[in-house]
Amino acid sequence: MQHQYILSGGGYYSEQSMKIGKWIDLDDQFLDIKKVIYKGEYDNSKKVGIWGNTISEKQQQII
Repeated sequence: MQHQYILSGGGYYSEQSMKIGKWIDLDDQFLDIKKVIYKGEYDNSKKVGIWGNTISEKQQQII
């Protein structure tokens, strides 16, 4: 049996379903060997300010 999952970081949505405030986003290709996590802030679903990223130890060893 095969299952399909949607991975999500997290944050807050406005009443108009717009991303707002601090968020954690996973890379679009977030897989077992590619684990990049982006941290930053949204204003009306647009990334604003400085965003940081984290690369998993497993991926750092590959790079």
